[in-house]
Amino acid sequence: MNLYRTTQRFKLRLQQVKKATISAAKLRWKRFYRIAVTRTTYEKLRNDEDFINSIQLSRLVSVIRAAQSNYLRIPNDGSLRNTRDRIEYQYIYSSIVYETTISLLNLGGKLKHLAAWKANSMLTKELNGQKNDSNSYFKQVLAPIRNTVMFHFDRDAVTTAMDILPVKDRMDLLIGETQLNKDMLTPLAGDLVLNYVLAMDQSKIPGFEKYDRWMEYVTEISSKVITVANACILEIWTKHAKRTHERLDR
Repeated sequence: MNLYRTTQRFKLRLQQVKKATISAAKLRWKRFYRIAVTRTTYEKLRNDEDFINSIQLSRLVSVIRAAQSNYLRIPNDGSLRNTRDRIEYQYIYSSIVYETTISLLNLGGKLKHLAAWKANSMLTKELNGQKNDSNSYFKQVLAPIRNTVMFHFDRDAVTTAMDILPVKDRMDLLIGETQLNKDMLTPLAGDLVLNYVLAMDQSKIPGFEKYDRWMEYVTEISSKVITVANACILEIWTKHAKRTHERLDR
């Protein structure tokens, strides 16, 4: 599967998302939302287990949101640099969703007394099912992305990917729109990783549909993690904090 052509499949969809994002960014917000505690309350909460857990949860939500927004922020203009960055952020996004899902579930024993955790038991049950099922997409695709191609491209993964990738008369190792490193794309390495990732999906559907399924799955899982985490965070924080709508300083 070709790295460049793959990114074009989402061009219209992402242009629409980008347009909506830009429109929102242009709004002149007059007020913003704040949740805060006093210094005295904070000193009391520093050793509170629920409060410590809520800080951990807020980190999970923040890093998922950062991965999402950075992915959508990269222009889908067909340039080599942005094509490279978009596909790499998909691996980053997938790896972050994998890690944050496990982190959320590992905190479950400390959160199970919360009403918010109990109210979202269906979501946590689904996430646990994906995490523990060796045949799940979570195990077959997201885990290898995190463990074999995101932070290091394992040798066995490279050789397996070479067996999968169709051989052409010319195999491009590097293409650059300029001689600057930031504008360089390494097509062979990129195509090897992408085809390796898609091959982990054992379904018989075509490659482009596997690509669709990959991103839809990551988005679905991240949404569940955020929903559960945010519910627990708010339950903990609203016991001690004051919520206000305030004017934004210009």
